Amino acid sequence: MNPLKMNELSRRHFLQNAATAYLGVNAISGFKGDAHAANLMTKPLVNSVIYIYLPGGMSHIDSWDIKPNKKENSDAGALKTSADGIQISKFFPKLAKQMHNATLIRSMSTGTAAHLAARYLMRTSYEKRGTIAHPQLGAFASKHLPSRSGSIPSYIKVRPGSSLGRGYLEAQHAALPIGNPEKGLPNINTYKGINEKRFNQRYELLSKRNKAFENRHQIDDVSSYSKSYDAAVSLMKSKDLEVFDLSKEKKDLLNEYSKSESGKACLLARRLVEKGVRFVDINVGGWDHHNYIYDKEVFPEQAANLDHCLATLLKDLDQRGLLSTTLVAVTSEFGRTPTLDVRGGRGHHPTAFTTLLAGGPVKRGFVYGKTDDIGKKVIENKVGVDDFNATISHIMGLDYSKEFTAQNRPFKIAHKGKHVKGILS
Repeated sequence: MNPLKMNELSRRHFLQNAATAYLGVNAISGFKGDAHAANLMTKPLVNSVIYIYLPGGMSHIDSWDIKPNKKENSDAGALKTSADGIQISKFFPKLAKQMHNATLIRSMSTGTAAHLAARYLMRTSYEKRGTIAHPQLGAFASKHLPSRSGSIPSYIKVRPGSSLGRGYLEAQHAALPIGNPEKGLPNINTYKGINEKRFNQRYELLSKRNKAFENRHQIDDVSSYSKSYDAAVSLMKSKDLEVFDLSKEKKDLLNEYSKSESGKACLLARRLVEKGVRFVDINVGGWDHHNYIYDKEVFPEQAANLDHCLATLLKDLDQRGLLSTTLVAVTSEFGRTPTLDVRGGRGHHPTAFTTLLAGGPVKRGFVYGKTDDIGKKVIENKVGVDDFNATISHIMGLDYSKEFTAQNRPFKIAHKGKHVKGILS
């Protein structure tokens, strides 16, 4: 088919195939976009964010909000940590040695107990609506904060799941997805069976077609996708690609990270923020533990994985002097019920859970908020999901209080949230 005579549907198909077949990366997240003109940048308190997401709902009382001597989680044990007066569960012995670098928010609360809805709310501060997709924080960072990473995109997702996070923002603000951190960007240095000259001819044809279509229909998304392709092609030819090659690390440190299932993802994240990437998003494990939570292959195994990669990351960032310029955020969509059910598991529990923040201006060796004596409800300093996101936004240097318009509707980055001043030094 002659691409100059394609109809709109086949044109989109051609665009998608071009990104996949020629660029070796997923440069596309959708077709419709809506850029807003508001300037939301304030003074950044860090250079980068590493956002670690725990899908499924991690049990707070079996991890970082333990209740010693209570039957509800007697099997979780209790460990003293490197932070005076703070205890966490026996399943996190390595993190216990890094708690002097972190703040635990033990008073998180949300009103949504369904995974997909709660996950969407946690990442966007908004409830899911069928007519609109809201951006995640990394997309806002990509749009409103100046790039510090050369040809490497400002927003990267490692093991990204189903969404690249750009919502109603332009296509170039979708995350660059990395499926396997050990493989980095496979095929990025090849032309998928065509030589460089032929690739350039095809890309020139695509660019001309985009420009002609944009001039004729004045659709912003065409320009947005063109920018995505231009960035991808620039990345293909860039020396910056070395940041994705984990073999460049010292052998001892590579081996240390590699002991954990998610360690290489965290190592890649550290390399990326060292390069200046603004926002790195990582999925770690699955935490939907409805059955026999204390069986070795269930919570203890997942906890050991998280314990190792998170503790190694915090230690490495601290030793390199990067913890002062990097925010590490760890969250799940909700917690788990304090009482074990008949299957030895825990149900969804949105009214109380725990998150962790470390780095930048965040207090070190600190606990904010409190739940009751079994971890069922928040009794002190409740923090909503939008407050958590407002806090991350504030630290990144994004004005979450400013209203802007997108798709003819008013929005804020963190909806109604306000940043938690009590955790900042």
